[in-house]
Amino acid sequence: NYLLQSANHPVKRLSKRETRILFPYLDFFKNKRVVIYGAGRIGSALHQTCKDHGIEVAAWCDRNYQQLQRDGKKVDAPEIIADLEFDVVLDAVGDPSSLEDIFNLMSSLGVDKSRIKVTIPEYRMIIQ
Repeated sequence: NYLLQSANHPVKRLSKRETRILFPYLDFFKNKRVVIYGAGRIGSALHQTCKDHGIEVAAWCDRNYQQLQRDGKKVDAPEIIADLEFDVVLDAVGDPSSLEDIFNLMSSLGVDKSRIKVTIPEYRMIIQ
């Protein structure tokens, strides 16, 4: 039984312990409107976890949104972020080598760097 299943299969609901390990700062986002960027395994788990914990997801975006939509996911193009009201963007890509690209994309959409939060604790060191 895998913690995160493949992108083509439903994500199993995370236990409270698993949630604390994967997304230790989830409670901080309880009263926030969040945008989730990334719809792979980590993004799918984060999206489901936010729904399970009553966190308002203003949008779920991925640069590969067209393929993901064909696969049945309700994922939008990142460009919609420019027209949304939200508090924070949660990076759920899970690849530290793409952090700079994500920050550049968000900047081009008018998102201040301070509003982008990296959800994987190990990656936070890279951007600080």
